[in-house]
Amino acid sequence: MREFGTFAATATEVVPARYLIPADVDVALDRLEAHGLRIGTADAALEETIEAFRVDSSSVAEREFQGHRERTVHGAWEARQATLPAGTRIVETSQPLGRLAFYLLEPRADDGLAAWALLDEWLERGEYPILRVR
Repeated sequence: MREFGTFAATATEVVPARYLIPADVDVALDRLEAHGLRIGTADAALEETIEAFRVDSSSVAEREFQGHRERTVHGAWEARQATLPAGTRIVETSQPLGRLAFYLLEPRADDGLAAWALLDEWLERGEYPILRVR
């Protein structure tokens, strides 16, 4: 059977050097580890120029799909200086599965953790808990 479907990007993004995840965002850390990604831990406080995702809005699909309601997030990354506590988890994108980390952790990715409603606890408060470093 022929398939005539096509896909076109509605937005593009540059892969950052790393993602920074608070140690208490267990759902993200568990999923990344289950996918085989290597996750480091900051031994001391980090002073970084980071990008935090400003959530302008989000919506949840009316119909359930595979046991959840897909979430769409709108907003933009904003750069700022930050001091992050020791214990912050670090996901480098230079590792063999770095592109997978990029796909799972970007808030607007079609199949990322946000789309699969795994970060709803934070998104419902209007925040995206994962930071990135260019």
